[in-house]
Amino acid sequence: ILKKIRKGERSVLPSNCDHNFINLIKECYSFNPPQHPKFGDICERLISLKIKFLIGFYEDMCPS
Repeated sequence: ILKKIRKGERSVLPSNCDHNFINLIKECYSFNPPQHPKFGDICERLISLKIKFLIGFYEDMCPS
């Protein structure tokens, strides 16, 4: 796995993956550690994405 990471290979993400989630993953993949998001920032962004997902889920379940 480490060899693949060093060569720049990354997992293929689903095409329907939220672009904000993809951006977060790409930031974490950076070879430059100072460019990695801080753990607290990752948590905040994941919580925000979770809320966005749940709101969309409930809106789909309860159409107006």
